[in-house]
Amino acid sequence: MDIRELLKKTVDQGKWINLRESGGSWIISLDLKGGRKQTVTLSTFSEGGHEFGRLKSKIAPAKALAGERPTAALKMNANLTFGSLVVEGEDLIMQETLMVAETTPAHLLASLQYIGEMADRYEKMLGGGDKH
Repeated sequence: MDIRELLKKTVDQGKWINLRESGGSWIISLDLKGGRKQTVTLSTFSEGGHEFGRLKSKIAPAKALAGERPTAALKMNANLTFGSLVVEGEDLIMQETLMVAETTPAHLLASLQYIGEMADRYEKMLGGGDKH
């Protein structure tokens, strides 16, 4: 199953997902509890003859990680079900990488929901309102 088919089947299962393509990536808007929203971007790349999909959801500027927060963020990674907290450029994000050929719509749906909910939770913890 290619990435387009995987996304279509996943979106059909998750009625709380809005999808649009933009510049070779997919922008996935998730409707979360409490009227909140979170955006997850899916981009693809190839390595070693395999196609991968990378999910990313912005949380806050990386500069929000001051004092003990960088160590706390690294410790939180050990308990995440899907993905990890990473700094990319100037942003703190939740990220997960999936091998497209091995990913089912159910797995992608669970990953999207988890990444979106956790990114939103950390955004709230860092005082970011509902920006992403």
